[in-house]
Amino acid sequence: MNTLVRAGDHGDHTARIPALVAIGTALVAFWEGRRDSGSDTGEICIRAAISADGATWSAPRTVTAMPGRTCGNPAPVVLDGSTVLLVSTSNAAAVHERDIVAGVVSPADSRRVHVQRIGLPDLSASEVADITDQAKREDWGWYATGPGHGTVLPSGRIVIPANHSVLRPADRSGTDHRSVYGAHLVLSDDHGRTWRIGHVEPGGPGCSGPNESSAALGSEGELVVSIRNEHRADPEPTRALARSGDGGLTARLEPRPDLTMPRVQSALLSFELAGHRLLVMSGPADPEARADLALRHSQDSGRTWSSPWVIAAGPAAYSDLAVTDDGTLHLLHEGGGSSPYEVIRHHRIDPDQLRDWIQKSQP
Repeated sequence: MNTLVRAGDHGDHTARIPALVAIGTALVAFWEGRRDSGSDTGEICIRAAISADGATWSAPRTVTAMPGRTCGNPAPVVLDGSTVLLVSTSNAAAVHERDIVAGVVSPADSRRVHVQRIGLPDLSASEVADITDQAKREDWGWYATGPGHGTVLPSGRIVIPANHSVLRPADRSGTDHRSVYGAHLVLSDDHGRTWRIGHVEPGGPGCSGPNESSAALGSEGELVVSIRNEHRADPEPTRALARSGDGGLTARLEPRPDLTMPRVQSALLSFELAGHRLLVMSGPADPEARADLALRHSQDSGRTWSSPWVIAAGPAAYSDLAVTDDGTLHLLHEGGGSSPYEVIRHHRIDPDQLRDWIQKSQP
């Protein structure tokens, strides 16, 4: 385990919202540099660092910054050996989420969706392109990509999980939905040049407030989406899965009371191990608090899961996962001694450790 970045580094008040991708044996990490405070509001930029060996890290570079704006929710995906596509969002730094949800913010100051290309190994960043018109509906207010890595399907389709709020929840009259939040997928079939909205998940019984999401390819060729349930009024599960058999155009929702964790972002990753496609999920194991960052695995596309394997005891929150070509699993997560937002840490789990974990967790 090593520390990638601490609160106070690089002139930032807090470092939050990690995202991680692997290219060969190299890693690229992204996070939010929160300039003014630890709050979601204020001037925020996206920083990146690269590791050529999966162990030591370069000095960070600012890849997304707009004066007077909150830039965040990094959702990277690997295009090729020299390019990472970065999808993110922004809004005016003085604007709060509650105002965007209420629909009292101008389109320019509200949430915008962006895409850019990050060149490797120097982390050079292209100009930010605004894709809001392609990725966001007119009746959506809040909008957030990921956070965490996107995925590329065997067809080449790029899938970016995202979430939103509906500006006119009265449109949902006659339903049992009680939250303005929803989850959705954003798709590109031309390497990120153009985008469209795929499946939109408004929620339902057992997950009436779908929110931050992550996605991976299951062992049966289905796209599996892990969804945070933000609804708090009823004792609903805090997590659900959705499955798509058509590359993210449609999906079916599965509330999952067995996946106990607090209301928090969670990463999902699939990769081959010993001839089997493995799904691994990261997130706090404590059912109430953001604490005890753990991994769970599934060998049947998320239908059943192992017990949590706690990697980092103590305060912990958002996380992301990547696997390098040598079979090492890499975990990036928020953590600390008294707060989950003191550092972003990097853990390496080598293939032997993975195999031992899977063997010991067999029923």
